[in-house]
Amino acid sequence: MKKDLEKSSFIVKNVSWVLKDKPDLPLKAIVKLRYRHEGVLCQIDSGENPDEVKITFVDRWSTVSPGQAAVFYKVKKSEEELAFDGFEVLGGGIIVK
Repeated sequence: MKKDLEKSSFIVKNVSWVLKDKPDLPLKAIVKLRYRHEGVLCQIDSGENPDEVKITFVDRWSTVSPGQAAVFYKVKKSEEELAFDGFEVLGGGIIVK
């Protein structure tokens, strides 16, 4: 059921960062969960292991499905806009829970 997929936070593993160095966390970013997903503002925190992060929805939730990719995009200077900054990808990984 769709309701079972709604969560306030989730874990992403096998995280790869586009930047040479892992960015300082916590970090706010737009996170897209599916190809056509518009993305939502989230906070990215360090996970329990070096290759994982915890993603927490800031304003609104989206359905989360383990096994799908989560891609992190840079936020424009005004976070309220929820707009991509030229679609600059920060990194991504696989949703595990």
